[in-house]
Amino acid sequence: MGVNFTKYSRFLLLLLVLTCYTSLSTVQAQATRRINKNYLYYPVYIYNFCKYIQWPEQGNEIVIGVLGNSAIIPQLQRMAYIKSNPNMRFIIKRFNDEKSIGYCHVLFLPNTYNVDIKQLYRNLQGKNILFITEDQRFIRKYSCINFITVRGKPLFQMNTTQISKAKLAVSNKLLSLAIVVRQ
Repeated sequence: MGVNFTKYSRFLLLLLVLTCYTSLSTVQAQATRRINKNYLYYPVYIYNFCKYIQWPEQGNEIVIGVLGNSAIIPQLQRMAYIKSNPNMRFIIKRFNDEKSIGYCHVLFLPNTYNVDIKQLYRNLQGKNILFITEDQRFIRKYSCINFITVRGKPLFQMNTTQISKAKLAVSNKLLSLAIVVRQ
């Protein structure tokens, strides 16, 4: 009684394909978790920024805009659902590109979105928008707040000059937690 090598070969090939697929899926999932890990924390920070920053004309709604399609959007939507109440409602808006940016109190620029930062900054000038980035290069000239990671811990930098230009008032409590960057 001989072994049927055709069936055996097919079985081994199928097993090899499944093993490769499983390994590849695991690697992709780990990479995604690594990239988006801070997006679990940023909505908490942004919520607290909204609590400790005052806008010149602030009603009972805070509009948080995100430029582009980012993994932070579902996390912000979750935060908005949990933290909204009759006194304060959070609305999350996604803007497809710089030209579509509409009314918002907060604008988050993910580091995955490719933008002409100088043009975006010119478009935001004169508006009372808390501009938040996650790119070290933008904090000195453009951002109000920039997220950074130090020893695996998410922290934030605050440019008080940009905050003043946006005519926003920051509580001393929030300011004491920030890494203050001067222009």
